[in-house]
Amino acid sequence: MSPYIGDLWLDQISNDSFNAYRNARQDLAIITRNAKIAVARRVLKLAAEVWCHPGTNMTWLERAPTILAEKGHRPRDPYPLDASEQELLFSELIADRRRIALFAVNTGLRDQELCRLQWT
Repeated sequence: MSPYIGDLWLDQISNDSFNAYRNARQDLAIITRNAKIAVARRVLKLAAEVWCHPGTNMTWLERAPTILAEKGHRPRDPYPLDASEQELLFSELIADRRRIALFAVNTGLRDQELCRLQWT
């Protein structure tokens, strides 16, 4: 992000400050660009709400600017795992999680809430 906003003071950064980054990084998916800009948004929020000048209790920014996310993200279409992808996934899991994942893959269980209950 530094080449695009690195020369700006914190109070000079706005939503428009990220336009050059958005235009230059059209090779990235929208969700990836949004994720990288979200890091800068978090820093600005911390500068406005948490980080203070020593001894004064004044934050670095009066308020954090509103940084908008790009619209138009299209998620990938789901597809079934082939045998090699399934083996790679399962090799990264510990034994009890592997059993849960094997159950989910073989039964078609896709409800995130049910899966979340099983993992906790």
